[in-house]
Order: sequence, then structure tokens, then C-alpha cells
Amino acid sequence: MQRRIAGLMDPYQRAFEEDDIKNGAPLTLPLSREAYEVLVRRCVKNSRPNIKFVTGTVTGVTAYTAHSGKGLHRVLFRTDVFGETEEIAKLVVVIVGIGAHNWSARPRSASEFLATYVDLADYRNGRISSWVFDIFKFFEEHEDQCEPFFLEYSHRSFSWVHYHKAEPGSLPNNFIAVGDALMRLNPSGGQGCTKAMYDAVTLDACLRSVPHGSGTDSLPKDFSHKFFQKQAPRIEHMWAALKVRDYMDPTCVPVEGESLNETPWRKWFSLQVTNLCKKDNEAYHHFWHVQMLLVPPTDLLMPWFLLRVVKSWLLG
Repeated sequence: MQRRIAGLMDPYQRAFEEDDIKNGAPLTLPLSREAYEVLVRRCVKNSRPNIKFVTGTVTGVTAYTAHSGKGLHRVLFRTDVFGETEEIAKLVVVIVGIGAHNWSARPRSASEFLATYVDLADYRNGRISSWVFDIFKFFEEHEDQCEPFFLEYSHRSFSWVHYHKAEPGSLPNNFIAVGDALMRLNPSGGQGCTKAMYDAVTLDACLRSVPHGSGTDSLPKDFSHKFFQKQAPRIEHMWAALKVRDYMDPTCVPVEGESLNETPWRKWFSLQVTNLCKKDNEAYHHFWHVQMLLVPPTDLLMPWFLLRVVKSWLLG
């Protein structure tokens, strides 16, 4: 008997069975955002006793005066125990900070939901699983017995602040932006925590490059600029890949000055890779490693993989 390991709802992924693991498809362990954050904090706290965790709300920052140097000086925050307080800021890392989805004509009944998903399936060439339609058909048949309810939900637009294009010296030397404060990705892509790891590794490399024994504990004047310059090429492909996928959705509102028809060849390639991975375990294994950022995105351009994509497209 086959045992269900995980159900991955993203169109770039697929549900796989235990037998798939024997054929090369990797085993994925699902973990909620809340559990993952707790795990990371505990790992940091247990491995770095010199780090102090403070629970509170940041209310502001102050900068040095013009005569004392450029940079951020103090961080103001409020805690339940000490109230308003402040700390001298050697380094300020901002974590929490744009196409949105237009659902002004959102469905309001099981029949309307079914019609909406039929339209999406046609637009996406049938990439929505059949069980989705079975569920809505069941609700449609029993709509008189179950009253639907709707929860209002909206997410902020996705964005990338190009700090790396700022002129050298125009940003405080001890200011760093990571996470959503720098690049807000579509959460359905599941790349937020991975990008945060890239940010952390980049910051670690920049801190280790600061000369020691110079007689000062302040950061170099170009520290912030060097960080953003090093960080941008490492995360640029995440933005490009997820934007292509978002632009395949007809409800997406594109970046100002762009249209949903941007880079049609990327959309075509993305769709063909998805179709190939549904029936080729080796290709799926290869693509999984790219998605998990374990290998560079250019690995999708390997000759053997491209040949399989074209062959799958030609044969249908």
C-alpha cells in the first residue's frame, strides 16, 4: 500500500507517493512558519549565549549629529517590563517592511467558485488538480444544505527595494535591510525563509570582512553599500522566477509599466517544466533542487534537461 508523504498544492510542485522516493524524488518535511521560527530562535539562543533576546516594539531610531559622523545612533523601543527605552546601535537590521491580486468580482457561491476555477484551469492548461473540481461540484450539489461563508483576506503587494542601486554614501553605513523589508515575495512560493538565509549568510560574510584591531568598533563607511551590492545578485533570480509565475495568473496586477505578457518565453518554459515534472521523476528531482536553491537556476539549462522539456512539449 502506498503512503501519502506530502500534498504540495503549488502548480510548480506535485503530490508524490512513497514509491516516488525510490525513483529519486526527495522526501520533503512540511513545517509551519510558526514552528520554523521557534526552531530557529532556539537554535540561535542555544548556540550563541552572547545574544540577548528582547521582546518589545521598535518605536524609532535616532541618527548621529552632523559633527559626530554618519549613521544610525540609537534604537528606541518599548517593552512591557521596562517601558520606553533605548540602545546604542552599532548595526541596525530592518526585517519587516509590489503586483497585487484583483478579486473585486470574487465568487460568492459554490457555482461561482466552480466557474472561476474552470476558467483558471483553462488559462493554466489544466494544471489545477481534478480533486479541486470534485470538491466544488459536491458543494454545488449540496449548496442548499451548507451555507457558504467567506473570510476577507488581502496581502500587501510584492516588492523589491533596490538599495543596491543607491549612490555610495547615501545610506547610513550601519543600516541593513533583509527579509520583507528588502524583498517581499509571494508566500505561495515558499522562498521567504530561504531568502532570509541568503541574507544572513551575506551579512555574516560582510561582518567577517571588517578589519579587526583598527582601534574602533564602528563599521566602515561603505559597509551598507557593500552589503547590498553583494546581496542583490544572490536573490535576483528569486524575484524573477516568482514574478514570472505570478504573471501567469490573470488576476495579477503587474508592476507599473509592465504587462502580464512580459517575457512570454519564460512563461512557456515554466509551463513545460511543470508538465515534464509531472511524469518524469528524474526531471522532478533535478527541478526540486533548483527550487530549494541547492543548485543554481542555470542548471535548468543543462542540455539533457532542455532536451526532455522539448520532447515532452512535442509529444504532449
